Amino acid sequence: SLNKEDQAVKELIDFAQGHPLTLKILAGIISFLRGPEKVLKRLKETGLEDPKRKTHTKETSLKICLATTYLMLDDNQKWRLKYLTNFPAGCKEYFLNILSVDKEGRKFKTEHEINHAVAVLFQFYFLNSEKDQMGYSRLSLLGPLKAFVVQNAKQDSMREFHQIKISAFQNLMFEAVFLYNQYMLSDQIEYAIYRYEI
Repeated sequence: SLNKEDQAVKELIDFAQGHPLTLKILAGIISFLRGPEKVLKRLKETGLEDPKRKTHTKETSLKICLATTYLMLDDNQKWRLKYLTNFPAGCKEYFLNILSVDKEGRKFKTEHEINHAVAVLFQFYFLNSEKDQMGYSRLSLLGPLKAFVVQNAKQDSMREFHQIKISAFQNLMFEAVFLYNQYMLSDQIEYAIYRYEI
């Protein structure tokens, strides 16, 4: 547990300026790096202003926090964030597990690698999980994270980001074709229409 009287903890709290999401993400980074001192060091290594100066607004503190955390993610974790930007209502969890990429291009990942990537994103409070009306788990990006991820995705590689969008739309089309063949051509048309709508 953290000591509220610890100097590094005080500096991080001052840096967050009371922003709830920034505080959550900082807590995730502290847990990941195992110490508030390491978090302060990482914030400085990002090349941004020293958080001890109290010159940040809540918004700029969040941006600094997001930028620092994004640099800590591996390609697999970043890919999943970029993929989720295509689903405003959230992505069904099993869609997120279908594809991934590495430096050599697109490839399948093991179930362990997939679960680890999602767990890290949850640890940093980047993801939200909710059940839809059908009982499917849907994952979505928290708050202002989508705009941040889209901006960084374009900076990383427009070509890759375009391919990720194609993958997302292909998965939606696969489900649409499945629903059509499985239900629209049977006596379960109402169920199929309901699935299409959500």
